[in-house]
Amino acid sequence: MAAASGVGSPAVCTLTTTFVSQDLFRGYFLGGASLEPDIDLSNGVYDLGLWSNSTVHNRTQGASSTEIEAYGSYQVDIVKDKLSAEAGFTLYALPWGPGFGGVYRSSVEPSIGLNFPIGKVQFSPKVYDDVVLKVQTIEANAAYALPVKAARTELDLTVTLGTERLPLAWSGPSKGTRVWATYWLFQVAAPFPVGKQGTFTVGWCYTGSTFNERGPFGLGEGSQSARGLVTASLALKL
Repeated sequence: MAAASGVGSPAVCTLTTTFVSQDLFRGYFLGGASLEPDIDLSNGVYDLGLWSNSTVHNRTQGASSTEIEAYGSYQVDIVKDKLSAEAGFTLYALPWGPGFGGVYRSSVEPSIGLNFPIGKVQFSPKVYDDVVLKVQTIEANAAYALPVKAARTELDLTVTLGTERLPLAWSGPSKGTRVWATYWLFQVAAPFPVGKQGTFTVGWCYTGSTFNERGPFGLGEGSQSARGLVTASLALKL
């Protein structure tokens, strides 16, 4: 029988403020430089949080200047330390501006996934289904931590590949027409301790997306875009 992982672990509340040189979501450009505060409560089994993004430069015309997300997840062990399952949700809200596709001010996206290591690489495949926007997503993540003892840190390497089936439009004559989008991300980040409870992390990532009408994972087909961005964050555990 599967058991909840980390039962009895004390909950930890973490406050994080992140600066990103560009605001991108699954490879899509949403705006320029942004601030992203986050409050997260986790005990290793459940994870609850509230995140927001405020664009401070080069906001996409017609887009909301602020996005708010409430999220949560629950994880259980299938094989202890080798395989776990995770169920989660994200509630997206655009309190100002025209909304998603000029139609919706909020959206809900449940997800299910697995977490397992192969050697020293951690894999996390997930499936998402946005029940409001009618967008289905399949995503695979791989993460590896490379120790850098001389600098008293590590290089956290992350690779993401995902594909989405999404509507060409949420209203008008194209409503109901489907198109596939594929996105990818390569990221490296280095965390540095700040006092006893703080962590300062700097990172760089390269991410992009491509659209096509043939099917999932259509890399190199249709319209494409890719961008690099810099991140810097300060996290404090309470």
